[in-house]
Amino acid sequence: MNNINSMESLREAILQLETKRLVEAGLLKSQLSVVYESTKPINIIRNTFNEILGSDCFKNTIISSSIGLVTGLISKLIFERRTHDSAKKNIGQALMFSIAKFIANNPEVLSLIENEIVKLFKYIKNLRNKPTAEP
Repeated sequence: MNNINSMESLREAILQLETKRLVEAGLLKSQLSVVYESTKPINIIRNTFNEILGSDCFKNTIISSSIGLVTGLISKLIFERRTHDSAKKNIGQALMFSIAKFIANNPEVLSLIENEIVKLFKYIKNLRNKPTAEP
C-alpha cells in the first residue's frame, strides 16, 4: 500500500480495505455453501450415480447385457415350445444363460449377425423390386 500521510487518505484506505473484506467474505460464504452442499451424503451418492451412468462404458455394458439376456430368452422360448418335460426346461435354461453370457461377452458377434440380416432383407427387397420379364 501507499504511505498514508493524512487523515483523508487513512479513511480512504480503511474504506477500500472494508470493501475488499466484504467482497472476500461473500466469496468465502459462497465457497463454503458449495462445499457444504457437495459433502452432504445424498449429494455424494447422487453425483457418484450420475458419474457412473454418464460413462459410455457403463452404457455399452448395460446394452450388451440386455441384448444378451433378450436373445437368450428368445432362444429358450424357441427351444422349449411349451413343453412339460423338465429336462427340456432345464436345457432351455442352460441354453438361455449360455447364449446371454456369450453375447454379453462378445457384442461384436451380434453386430455381425445384425449386418448379415440387414443384407438379407436388402437382397429380398431387391428381388421383389426387379421387373419380371414378359414373353
